[in-house]
Amino acid sequence: MSLLLRSLKQHATQNSHCCALRAQHESVSYRQLWDDVLHCSRYLQEQQVRVLAIALPNSIDWVIWDLACLQANITCVPVPWFFSAQQRQHLLRDAQVDSIVSEEGLTRIAAAVDIVDDPVCKITYTSGSTGQPKGVCLTASALDTLSTSLVDTLGDSLTRSHLSILPLSVLLENVAGVYPALVTGAKVHLADSKAVLQDAGYLYRALHGTSANSTILVPELLRALTAAQSRASSTLKNLTYVAVGGARVGCGLLERAQKLALPVYEGYGLSECGSVVSVNTPQHHRMGTAGKLLPHVKASIRNGELMIHSPLASHYLHQPHFNTLATGDCAHIDADGYLTITGRRKNLLITSWGRNINPEWIETELTTNENIRQAIVTGDAECSLSALIVADADVTERSISNAIKHTNRELPGYAQIERWRRVTPFSNANGQLTGSGKPVRAAILNHYRDTHHDYTVL
Repeated sequence: MSLLLRSLKQHATQNSHCCALRAQHESVSYRQLWDDVLHCSRYLQEQQVRVLAIALPNSIDWVIWDLACLQANITCVPVPWFFSAQQRQHLLRDAQVDSIVSEEGLTRIAAAVDIVDDPVCKITYTSGSTGQPKGVCLTASALDTLSTSLVDTLGDSLTRSHLSILPLSVLLENVAGVYPALVTGAKVHLADSKAVLQDAGYLYRALHGTSANSTILVPELLRALTAAQSRASSTLKNLTYVAVGGARVGCGLLERAQKLALPVYEGYGLSECGSVVSVNTPQHHRMGTAGKLLPHVKASIRNGELMIHSPLASHYLHQPHFNTLATGDCAHIDADGYLTITGRRKNLLITSWGRNINPEWIETELTTNENIRQAIVTGDAECSLSALIVADADVTERSISNAIKHTNRELPGYAQIERWRRVTPFSNANGQLTGSGKPVRAAILNHYRDTHHDYTVL
């Protein structure tokens, strides 16, 4: 039995009446949760389910079905709600899913088959930056390793009440958020991961209303939280740990959060590593870095690229096993063991002056300004750099220009923005963001390459 299941069983006996999961107006205790998991696992076995896709919104049911798969030794395949219809169909075919659970209940969609030789517990699909999503295969022991590592690393930082705001179909929330919370007997509040996209104040109200001690955010949600906190009359006094990952976070945004007394700690992760690779903690914190590697992680830097040795994922579905993962991320590890990610190798821009530039570096600097929400920098084979800029509707063109000029003053001449263009927000719905909030650069550039609009010259 896995660490997570052993912990749930123990809490069901020793803390039977303690709340395990809460979603809006319903909740379940640890005793109820364990009973529901056992009931659902028996049902799945009776139905001879081998590969179950979960296509539910964030809910108590989502967690129960996920844990039931673990208990019944059934492969679980989360279906991200932000995937396109074509991506969802690819996921179902690629993983050879035989059953799917949705708000309509359990539906059989194919005959049960064996898809892998080794005991794959979860297949998580990365939306990635190009091409079809890839299935990352994780075993129960791999997920146990990560949970143990997070519990050991965070120690006293782990809290008694966690707000789950990211989609549960994303490993960062499912495995790094919910699992460690349940292992330690904490209460998990399950919020509406879609509502936060339409309502900028939803996250703040959810944190305030639940009195949650911890949450996991992507940089765009941290931006929304800092904006809401700056307008609020009171602080989130119960909040003690906010992990931020999914994309690089600018120091300016981290500094704003710090001034607002928000306990924000940046981390770094990959689906191929079960989610988290490194994280800052209250005990070991260096702003501008992604923190120290988790105890189980073995890594090195090869030609400027971060290499992970023996990653938790055994392989990509239908592909050979791997022992070392070339992350594609440019990085360095300092003498004290702190990891810093500087950009993606494949996104490197080489200007006509022969300068090599990581665009993420400049994009991060641009988005530290409160007037710029999102940015994509271009300029490969060109003599100067340009930027696609997303800003709130009430931000004027002059304010955007001033924000870019302010950023330029902090950059060397070859890395300064000379032209910019205002564009509509990048989003999951139009395929321009991954589930963790990273820009899908190819989709964004392809979209705007074929449209005609003048750039503003600074």
